[in-house]
Amino acid sequence: RAADAAQALGLTADRLRELGLVDRVLSEPLGGAHRDPQLMGASLKKTLTDQMRHFNAMDTDELVARRLERLLQYGKFEEKELEKVMAPIAEHESVSEEPASKSSKKRVTRTKAHNADKKTEDNSNEA
Repeated sequence: RAADAAQALGLTADRLRELGLVDRVLSEPLGGAHRDPQLMGASLKKTLTDQMRHFNAMDTDELVARRLERLLQYGKFEEKELEKVMAPIAEHESVSEEPASKSSKKRVTRTKAHNADKKTEDNSNEA
């Protein structure tokens, strides 16, 4: 469900890059960064070193101007960007509003029955 929530909120790496909030997304080792921290660390170190070399080669005034321009763009949306942001949310809401399937109704019924049994159990323990 976390992946669905991230998608609905637009908190995916691709989405953040598309919105200009991140410059680059690093690929993780198979199974996630925690599966091979040395490989992930080496990848991160290389990326940061390359970026620092790039920024160090820039004129300070240009670097500051680019950074300021980027910061001023945060929160600015054109209508088409707003539609992109809202599309996953609208899609998620339409999925959430679909009627529950028979299997989910059974699950709810079991939960209610379980809760009723639990209340009966609790009441008998108090006596």
